[in-house]
Amino acid sequence: VKVEWHVEESETDECANQDWYDGDLDCFEFKVFVRCVAARDLPNTDRVSLTDPFCRVRIKPTPDQPPKIFETKVVWNDLNPTFTDDGFSHRWEVPLIAPHPSTQPDNE
Repeated sequence: VKVEWHVEESETDECANQDWYDGDLDCFEFKVFVRCVAARDLPNTDRVSLTDPFCRVRIKPTPDQPPKIFETKVVWNDLNPTFTDDGFSHRWEVPLIAPHPSTQPDNE
């Protein structure tokens, strides 16, 4: 199966999870994009016609949360499918301890 993916990172002004935010934390947001492109030479598992494949992506946000599941549309009767879906994205917010201003080097 051919899959394309990339990750974007951005800084947020304030953590969405207020349990993390105490004024000394900065939050960074990571977003992953995944797109199923194609599969080749799949085995035929149907008795009457050809296999009807789809692509399933599971993303587990944290160890204690259930996975998020994304699926493409089914490609009917095809052992070499090309998936036309736009893809899926999921974001994570990660708290990072910001350095205290007194520990910053002078930029002179």
